[in-house]
Amino acid sequence: FANAGTAADYMMNAGGMLRQEQQGIYDDQRANFEGNRDFDLNQLMAYNAGILGRTPTSAGNTKAVTANPTTAALSGAMAGFGFGRKYGPEFAQMFSQPTQQPTASRVSAMRNDTYGGYDTAGMGVYR
Repeated sequence: FANAGTAADYMMNAGGMLRQEQQGIYDDQRANFEGNRDFDLNQLMAYNAGILGRTPTSAGNTKAVTANPTTAALSGAMAGFGFGRKYGPEFAQMFSQPTQQPTASRVSAMRNDTYGGYDTAGMGVYR
């Protein structure tokens, strides 16, 4: 039993090292949790201190709107009349009866109008 104290010391040291490692893991997890929890608040505080800290906090002197509503209505009507006078006939044609499109004399299912091309029946070149 001469080594009994030494064996107990080894077990105590091993337990203490295990407890120290576990405590380090817990401290790391807590720091990560608090960092993630407080990240948004820290960003908002930095934003307020940086960008919003230089913004004016009072409205200062304001001027009343002195535009005349009658004059505004008349000038708007004049602008609308000028637009309608210039572009009105084009709008009227958009909603009129459609015109009949000319029909081709020879129709092919595979016609390449862009480059000339050949028809599917082999009847010659379209030009």
